[in-house]
Amino acid sequence: MPGRINVLSPDIANKIAAGEVIERPASVVKELVENAIDAGATSIEVHVEEGGRRRIEIRDNGCGMSAQDAVVAFQRHATSKIQSLDDLFRISTLGFRGEALPSIASIAQVELTTRDAESEAGVQLSLESGEVLNMKEVGCPNGSTFVVRNIFYNTPARLKFLRTEMTEMGHITDLMSRFILSHHSISFLLTHNDQEVTRSPATTDLLTSVVHVYGREVAREMVSVEYESPSLSMKGFVSKPTTTRASRSRQSFFVNGRYVRSRSLTHAIQQAYHGLLHGDRFPLVALLLKIDPQLVDANVHPTKIEVRFSHEGEVHNTVMKFVRQALLGTQLDRSLPTEQPASAEVPPGQSASPASGTFPFAAPSFTSAPSQPMSSSLLSETAMPSTAPGAPRPLTLGLRALSQVRSTYILAESQEGLFIINQHRAHERVLCDEFLRRARNAPMEQQRLVIPLTVDVSHREALAIRENIDTVRSLGFDVEPFGGDSFVVRSIPILVAKQNYEQAFRDLVDELAHSSTMKRLDNKQESLLTTMACRCAIKAGDFLRAEEIDQLLKDLQRVDNPYLCPHGQPIIISISHYELDKRFERM
Repeated sequence: MPGRINVLSPDIANKIAAGEVIERPASVVKELVENAIDAGATSIEVHVEEGGRRRIEIRDNGCGMSAQDAVVAFQRHATSKIQSLDDLFRISTLGFRGEALPSIASIAQVELTTRDAESEAGVQLSLESGEVLNMKEVGCPNGSTFVVRNIFYNTPARLKFLRTEMTEMGHITDLMSRFILSHHSISFLLTHNDQEVTRSPATTDLLTSVVHVYGREVAREMVSVEYESPSLSMKGFVSKPTTTRASRSRQSFFVNGRYVRSRSLTHAIQQAYHGLLHGDRFPLVALLLKIDPQLVDANVHPTKIEVRFSHEGEVHNTVMKFVRQALLGTQLDRSLPTEQPASAEVPPGQSASPASGTFPFAAPSFTSAPSQPMSSSLLSETAMPSTAPGAPRPLTLGLRALSQVRSTYILAESQEGLFIINQHRAHERVLCDEFLRRARNAPMEQQRLVIPLTVDVSHREALAIRENIDTVRSLGFDVEPFGGDSFVVRSIPILVAKQNYEQAFRDLVDELAHSSTMKRLDNKQESLLTTMACRCAIKAGDFLRAEEIDQLLKDLQRVDNPYLCPHGQPIIISISHYELDKRFERM
């Protein structure tokens, strides 16, 4: 009887392995640019067509390869970066696994032209599905040129998961921005469909690269961070608490020149800003760390984007301490707390508690017809409505505000018991319902700006705006291209006219550029309106006057679903009088 377990063919095994390394066109660019950097290149050009689907060309002036090395380089686990097991524990290069080139060659049509300094002529190889089809001598300068065509042409299941041309190009643009930050001594050129996207000349000044990536306006609001010791050095820039984004998408950490994602470093930044930001705002970060290679393990994942530190606590505390010192040293605000946050209080993966403050905010009163009011009998300690048939539904909850707790929660009572209401989620629900109601009934009302707002964005964000400009305009932002990656906003939604409308626009763009899901137009509009509601709502830490609390409770009782915020999180927790009596043993 034949066995049921079979050894996979080399072709299938290579395609499976390639899936771990090559996820999208940006993965090809990442691996080939890293190889160019390891080869000592001082100039790297990336030319992309159709978001990388059709063609990717990488040119460098690095050391190049001989004909023999060029052939061996496409064999799995062939590398010049390590020679022994000991080398694996002191990695100083970006690549070392020997998987990138064979992975790319197995899912695309590849052409390599290369020459090293010792060879009189160069060599050109053509590969398809990992097999060398042609090899010949050619005249070429020192360095290497890779041309990758028709990515995933032989794996249609992978091909169908690629996003739009603009989305894939956005990932490549983000990737190149990180290379510009981490290796500013190298000149980079990126083109798309024969149009220049970004050109960054080599520089010795990191700030020049920060200006190039984040823009001059943002760079002015960045604070320099520096630290040096025998085993750890750090330099970079972080934004002042007044310049933030709605997500962590503009935070970049580099360890020994490698872009990494690290919960420990993310948490260190969170702690450094403890008490300086609202909980749903995130600073911009570009930090370059150099650590003894023997104290860093980069061999965690095939993409090499994750690392482990031998002394993770020391790295965490050093980053937190010196970022905090840099922020407080700029005299951003003399009222900022100066105490050092205790890193042990909030473990990685959990949010720090927002600080209390006094931020006056007038909760708006909407005049739309009230929907079916909320019933107290439908509230429980889990804040979920009952689905029992025939459940009574009184006309009003009759909430009476008692106090505000930690400037975050509203404590109220009624004849049914005690109610704890999350003020941000409650206001977010009220605003979201009002935004959606107005968007459905008529075009979004606009307010013309006396002085148009000029906004500089990243190239990925610019691509997102151009791709979704009709959607952006339908939401009330009259926006036009203003050259390069700049846009001019001439009108804004009247719903955000009294808010920080520039921040609302930037958050909207951030959502467009970094949303990981594809949506139909109506769903996309709803998602963006929800984002606007979240950013415009009162925040945890905002002090509310008594009349503002009363108005918010009245508005909350008019919405269709007062139990959950637009993101599905509970708004209200209730404790009945029966439960109170039971817990105090009065039953």
